[in-house]
Amino acid sequence: GSTRVWRSRNRGVSWQVASANFGFDFFDQINAIATHKAAPGLVVAATANGIYRNNAGYTSNSNSVWSSTKPRDGWVSSLSIDPSDARVLYATYSNFGGAHVWRSTDAGLRFSAIDGNLPDLPVHNIVVDPTDSRKLYIGTDLGLFVSNDTGANWSVEQTGFDSAIVEKLVINTQAPY
Repeated sequence: GSTRVWRSRNRGVSWQVASANFGFDFFDQINAIATHKAAPGLVVAATANGIYRNNAGYTSNSNSVWSSTKPRDGWVSSLSIDPSDARVLYATYSNFGGAHVWRSTDAGLRFSAIDGNLPDLPVHNIVVDPTDSRKLYIGTDLGLFVSNDTGANWSVEQTGFDSAIVEKLVINTQAPY
């Protein structure tokens, strides 16, 4: 975190700098990071000033400049990589105005909005169903929404989940669940 990515190879006993500095003010602070087990080295980090990526994130250092893109202005609240395809990356924004859910099919080089029929509300988190990549879940200020068609259409989850602010989602893939 902070204004650069840090890496630990020993569960936090010691740390190494893994990126050049992304900036020097509050808007340059990293607020989301994503990696993928099947794509060693792919690390994506987000600040309010953009989304940064590096294909050599496991070996990068303080001199490594990461490529960046900025789908829109605003606070990137989460990043998620499709468990079945490391090229598919999602980003969410947690402020009003503009698209809130974005998708990249080229590992974060370019993004397209996939808000579909989603109302204008902050989106805090996104997870991809590990058994069906078309199924997405987002946590919002109004509760849990789901899309069964990769973000083209969204609906409120109707399985008894409360209409409460949802800031973090995790899919349990371990039985029983």
